[in-house]
Amino acid sequence: MKSKKALLLILLSFNTLCCISTPLYSDAICSPLPNQTSLSSYIRQALENNSELEAAFYDWQSNLYETIASDTLPDPKLSYGHYIQEVETRVGPQKNSVGIHQTIPWLGKLTNRKKLARKKSLIAEQKLYVLTAKLIRKLKDSFYSYYFLDRSIQIGKENIVLVDLLEKVAQRQVQVGGSSADAIQAQIEINKLYDDVEALWKNEHSLIAKIFAILNASPKPNLPLPTDLFANPLHISTSLTIEELQWKNPTLILLSLQAEKEKANYKLVYQDRYPDVTIGVDWIETGRAIAPTPDNGKDPVVAKVSLNVPIWFSTYKARENAAKSQVVSAREMLNQKSQEIVADYEDIIQKYQDAERRIILYRDTLLPQAEQALSILTTSYKTGKTEFDRVLESQRVLLRFQLEYERALVDQAKAVDAYEELIGACK
Repeated sequence: MKSKKALLLILLSFNTLCCISTPLYSDAICSPLPNQTSLSSYIRQALENNSELEAAFYDWQSNLYETIASDTLPDPKLSYGHYIQEVETRVGPQKNSVGIHQTIPWLGKLTNRKKLARKKSLIAEQKLYVLTAKLIRKLKDSFYSYYFLDRSIQIGKENIVLVDLLEKVAQRQVQVGGSSADAIQAQIEINKLYDDVEALWKNEHSLIAKIFAILNASPKPNLPLPTDLFANPLHISTSLTIEELQWKNPTLILLSLQAEKEKANYKLVYQDRYPDVTIGVDWIETGRAIAPTPDNGKDPVVAKVSLNVPIWFSTYKARENAAKSQVVSAREMLNQKSQEIVADYEDIIQKYQDAERRIILYRDTLLPQAEQALSILTTSYKTGKTEFDRVLESQRVLLRFQLEYERALVDQAKAVDAYEELIGACK
């Protein structure tokens, strides 16, 4: 479909999609998954197939066509009149009349209509941009959540293997006269881990369905994770000024355009007070008079000029007040969103730095210590120098630390996603 190709080309031109350089076109509404499971290929498929983006594209195209037609004059009016009873004049009877009239809006009205239409087309274009940035973030966040669930399942399985080894050690202790309580406790822990993995798998299955919906692709049992999900370094700037945020944020740009549109609309509404001018020419068919006279049978031509009279001042005033209220509303929405964007930026920085701190803490300190502690306690349990409860608790701590480390990685990546949407960028 040509429209889908045009839409993708336009989306690829946005700064948010700077990471996508190779076009991948598809004429199918639900195309197959890309062969290369890179994040950029998934993003391309989502952009190709997303119906909301395509609707926004056609809305933009509609506004572009409206812009072309916005400053044209109204159609001229052609009139015809037939005298049912001929009017006898000195030069002959009048039989028919033909006229053509053209209405010309007051000075500036067509120009302001053009400006208003242009603002509407820019708003429609910016909405497409905003939706694109949101779609990319939604898809990337979903894949990061998918990664966390997948890693949680893998870590859960690894811990099942670990506890299973402990259970075998406990069984050997039983064989030499030890209590069977340790073995039973290990079996309980294994069953609990199996249940946790089953719950995670169901959540993963549900998330995969949501990702297929974003891609607008036919659901399948499995979905390959992007191979380059964490390939690029995760970084955000912590020194953006308010002016830079206002200049870069797609939503603020959209609200700014809407405020400008309301101002242009107010100017156009205010001009309703001024009359439109109609000019025209009438030709009257005149027959020949019975008595010979000068200009006998001459058809008169009448030039006309008319003005509409705007006398309903209360109506015009009400429309002006309504338009002025929209100007104030758009301005206040822009001001409020500006404050929220600054707060969102500070929140993103805090989440990014907190995730970075946790990554370093778990990777460099807590995980190595937990692994070392579990190893020591396991050895001690084999020689009967420690209780099984301590070994099991140490294993639980390791599991928790492993999951917290993966969660910190995902939290940092999602903070970067939020930052990229905030400033209208993509990596």
